[in-house]
Amino acid sequence: MIIPKYSNYNPVKGTRGTHNLILLVKLAKPNLTHEQLTFLAALNTASIATRYPQELAQALKHYDRKMAKGYIKSTEEVIKCLHQDPRSKK
Repeated sequence: MIIPKYSNYNPVKGTRGTHNLILLVKLAKPNLTHEQLTFLAALNTASIATRYPQELAQALKHYDRKMAKGYIKSTEEVIKCLHQDPRSKK
């Protein structure tokens, strides 16, 4: 894992850490493209709405199948990039 190893961020053992992708990017400083960073910002916002049941109906209206497939594709690209980071292999 890049973040605990290469930053001062160390969540207390036994806690859930954070879901904030922007914070994690700032801490890890991965080598991502501008497009990937923009996508992560959008995904970060989307995840807030999809995590809460009272917001789910609205999220389902906004995130149709085509958009969801695009998010999956972009997520896979980011994951691939993170796996290629030399720090993730240590």
